[in-house]
Amino acid sequence: MKFIYQSFPNRVYFGQGKIVHLAEIIKEIGAARLFVVAGNRSQAIVDNLIECFGREEVLHFSKVIQHVPNSVVEEALSATDSHQSDIIVAIGGGSAIGLAKGIALNNRLPIVAVPTTYAGSEMTNMYGISENGIKTVGRDLSVLPKIVIYDTDLTAEMSLSLAATSSMNAMAHLIEAIYAFDINPITYQNSLIGIRNLMEGMEEMITENSLINANEKLQFGAYLAGKSLCEVSMALHHKMAHVLGGTFDMDHGKVHTVLLPYVLDFQMKGLSALVKEDLKRALKSDNPPQKLKSLAQSMGASTTLKEIGLAYELIPKATKMIAAIKLKNPINITESNIEDLLNDCYHGKLRKTK
Repeated sequence: MKFIYQSFPNRVYFGQGKIVHLAEIIKEIGAARLFVVAGNRSQAIVDNLIECFGREEVLHFSKVIQHVPNSVVEEALSATDSHQSDIIVAIGGGSAIGLAKGIALNNRLPIVAVPTTYAGSEMTNMYGISENGIKTVGRDLSVLPKIVIYDTDLTAEMSLSLAATSSMNAMAHLIEAIYAFDINPITYQNSLIGIRNLMEGMEEMITENSLINANEKLQFGAYLAGKSLCEVSMALHHKMAHVLGGTFDMDHGKVHTVLLPYVLDFQMKGLSALVKEDLKRALKSDNPPQKLKSLAQSMGASTTLKEIGLAYELIPKATKMIAAIKLKNPINITESNIEDLLNDCYHGKLRKTK
């Protein structure tokens, strides 16, 4: 057995009620002037931090925008500089944590991340910043949150529609991880565990029409999804999602949800027999792409690009942008097969590739 495995230096707190320790955890790492990135829905947590640290020590920045526009990053950087912040506290989904990363990429401040969705960004050294219709994605250790606090109380109140697309977003990280060109046995097994937890959580959410029993499994699966995303390289699915989301300003979670079954269907013939069998076992299905599509539909999520608002006439532009990206992928990428794939995603066609 030969492999390379890179672990990453952060600490994870997981469990119901962990948020009450947020101020204590921040103080333990020596921070005192907080720049808090959070939407107004997290105001109660912000107010608690103000009570613990003092109003002058906590600056709340609530301009959280999807795909992290560079203009917002620059505005936030100016604010952290004026405030003389010594830590960034990000509370929210992928957009809030993404903005924190954009700031840290420039000023190297440590991040404490408190995810309120199943996005997974909190566990990665990846960032994405958008400008002029182009989303620039990269990796830098400075954007990896130093501390991550998973409190199941914070995700339990998500709407079922957001939980559906957020958990499918996490599933996309795990699916691509197991066929990554630089996969290792540790990330591989963790990804399979994550897939099983997400699938079981999704099925409980569907059966019960509630997150009460599903939430912890979904959040644990999302944690493993972010960890896997950080440890190995992503392939075609994520490149397509960044192009469609960043260029055409489409909802990140919805794009991942739509793409996942069709891109996996596209990739299947390039996967090893072992990966195929492990996927089938993890998803409890002889047809993993169809199972993923059925899960999304049963959760009430859209499963075509047409449904989530991509204009059909934009497919040629998207095709050229995606085909121009250089990446290692199980299937060789051409303009022809990418155009076919985007058409399948638009019309909802699975080709039942074995």
